[in-house]
Amino acid sequence: LMAGQDPNEIIVAQTGRIWVAPVGTAEPADAATAPSIAWLDLGYTTEDGVTLTFDKSVKEIMGWQSRDPLRIIIENEPKMIGFELMQNNPITMSYALGGGAWTEPTTGNALFTPPTPGVVDERAMIVELVDGTSVFRFHFRKTMQQASVALKGVRADASTLPIEASVLAPPAGVTDAYIIHTNDPAFTA
Repeated sequence: LMAGQDPNEIIVAQTGRIWVAPVGTAEPADAATAPSIAWLDLGYTTEDGVTLTFDKSVKEIMGWQSRDPLRIIIENEPKMIGFELMQNNPITMSYALGGGAWTEPTTGNALFTPPTPGVVDERAMIVELVDGTSVFRFHFRKTMQQASVALKGVRADASTLPIEASVLAPPAGVTDAYIIHTNDPAFTA
């Protein structure tokens, strides 16, 4: 890797996709392999795309004799995934509302039954960012949608489903909460 000014290393996520699946679902092996049918494509998002936030909460240990921290301890490293879904269907609505089930009790009439109170709807998630031929895939092993859902009925605007998914500790037997695959030449030999 070389340091220096290189406009080819500027990432512009011109498009992308977001998939969810049950925790533990097999992930694609690289940035080029399509996810299996178990991964559900959440469809269109608003033009704001997706925001991936990798945060760090620290505690500074101060001493009487120093005005500078003597040590810094990392307390936690929260990670969030934020976007707004534009498509309203059984997959996106159930995901936004934290689970639940859709049935068709009579032909042409769908019925949503909310999840049982206290049920935690954990999902694995893949967020794909595409810049020309470069693909960045973020594989989050366990997430939970926690945004408040305010459905708007507006004459001149789409009714969207806001998503704020927290990245949780990985499932048993998995070391990392997330990994990133890319075919971008700036990251490959």
